This record gives sequence, C-alpha cells and structure tokens, in this order.
Amino acid sequence: MDEQALLAALRVQDESALAYAIKHFGGYVAAVVRNTLGTQATAEDVEELVSDVFVALWKNAPRFRESTSFKPWLAVVARNTSLKWCRTAHPLESLNDDVAATVAAARSTIDDEVLHSIMQHAQQEQLHEALCQLEPQDRQLFERHYLKDESIGSIARQTGMNRSTIKSRLFRNRRKLKEHLSQGGNLQ
Repeated sequence: MDEQALLAALRVQDESALAYAIKHFGGYVAAVVRNTLGTQATAEDVEELVSDVFVALWKNAPRFRESTSFKPWLAVVARNTSLKWCRTAHPLESLNDDVAATVAAARSTIDDEVLHSIMQHAQQEQLHEALCQLEPQDRQLFERHYLKDESIGSIARQTGMNRSTIKSRLFRNRRKLKEHLSQGGNLQ
C-alpha cells in the first residue's frame, strides 16, 4: 500500500489501514522514540509511547490532508510524545511542592546537611527535566562531558566530531539549561 492510499484509508477510519501502519511503521516510530529518549526509557516505556503515537494517528487521521507527509508526521508526533513523557515522568511542579512542604515542616527539626540533601535532590530532578528537552545528540554530549567527566578530546576522537563543534554545542546548551533552570521555562 502506498502512502497516499494509506492516508486515504486512515482518513475514513479503516482499521486494516491502522493495522498496516502499525506493522510497517512500528519499528520506525520505536526508533524515533528511542533516539529521542536515549537510555531514559525502559522497553516497556518505549512500547507504551509507540502505542500512544498510533492512537494519535487514529484520532487525527480524519483531519489529514492529501498533502500530509506520513513518515515525517509520525516522526514529529513520536518525538513530541517522547519529550512530553520525559517532562511528565518526573513532574517538576509536584516535586517542588513536595520539597517545599518537607522543608517547611521539617525546618526546625532537621540539620543543614539534611536540608542540603533535599535541595540537591530537587536540583537533580530539575536538571534531569531540562536535559530531557535537549536534542538527543546534544544531551549525550552534555552528559558525557559534564556528568561522566569525559574530555572534549576523548569525545571528539570517539564521535569523529570537531573539537570546536563540541565546545560550541556545550556552550549553547549550558546557556539553554541555565535559562531553563533559572526561569523554569521550556528550552528553545
């Protein structure tokens, strides 16, 4: 079945077209999800996100135009679904509320070391949420250099990237992360 025939069948909610799409494009969607999330998601998480993408396909199919590009649409939905999952897997707002409540209730009974530990955990969760919003390759570079303490030279040798390109990407993403962590907003 060609792409236009598939889109036409999906527009009229033909269940066999959905089954065809899942069979022929399920691996592609799973690859996009895995590439977006890296090692952050389990196999079960990936499977669930792939299902979510095909649910979105089914719900949105009647609105597809004839000019819709099927594979790019799937890739965008898979990436956005993955990023949304990443942001909600560890909800930052409830974490901040929990931390604030814990700190307020325990301020008089805990010592500075425990308070520091609670705040450090909150900061790690905020950093994780911010890292989820970076492009996979940028996130990997950031994690290798700053979290795993790999040198730029080592990363350049292993990836074949230019050292100045790595430095530039790290600088740009440090700035994005700083903005995100200081303002609580989305990365742009």
